[in-house]
Amino acid sequence: MEIGINLFCCDAEENLDIDKKIKLMLENGFYHTFTRSDDSELTDEAVKKLKENNIVFDFLHLPFKGINSLYTETEEANAMLDVIYDGIEKCSKYEIPLAILHLSGGKNPPYNDIGSERYFNIMEKARLLGVKIAFENLRTLGNLALTLEKFEDALFCWDTGHESCFASGRQYMPLFGNRLGALHIHDNRGIPDKDDHMLPYDGTIDFERVARQLSDVGFDGTLMLEVVKSRAEIYDNLSVEEFYKRASVNITRLLNQVAAYKTNL
Repeated sequence: MEIGINLFCCDAEENLDIDKKIKLMLENGFYHTFTRSDDSELTDEAVKKLKENNIVFDFLHLPFKGINSLYTETEEANAMLDVIYDGIEKCSKYEIPLAILHLSGGKNPPYNDIGSERYFNIMEKARLLGVKIAFENLRTLGNLALTLEKFEDALFCWDTGHESCFASGRQYMPLFGNRLGALHIHDNRGIPDKDDHMLPYDGTIDFERVARQLSDVGFDGTLMLEVVKSRAEIYDNLSVEEFYKRASVNITRLLNQVAAYKTNL
């Protein structure tokens, strides 16, 4: 296993360009990353610089604002489909093997044949371009279960923060751990509908359980952070350099815990 951090973790800070991000990642042992497919920083030049420094894009996160429109016959739905297709095409262009996708948003998400057909088309597009799709847990269990059942080649992206603040105590790994293809690791305070995107061990999530469940499924991929410095006040007095260092220390702690559980299997 290795550790990774999202490229946009400190984007609220000034004067943090791709060169500075690469320097901070290398100094703290992060050789894996991801970003949003609509990130303005996702350019040929940036990808080239990352590759030259042996930093790997594990996946791209496809856009999710307006995702519920896919269940409607509207122009908004067509526009949403276009940006999703664009993200998949970027994965293919930059040789990024995986795209992460939400199935819905909000507390009462829709699910109907219109949307189901759209996700069928999305999967077909991804297959055509040699890109895998991993669906992320949010509030609703049913649409995730149905989608993973319908598409045998779809993967599961476990978001530890979403599970804590959106799932009312439900655990997803016992249900979908055998389909695990990617991780979004972050902490929060367990407040319903408030996702803080904190570093692991800085909130209330039981990362001992996270380590055990990752070990149980034999996960050997990247422990990928999805953290945002500006989302939690506890990081207000940290410099960007201190935040990256703390991120490395905390995710390495989880790495060691997973390794310890694997050793004791």
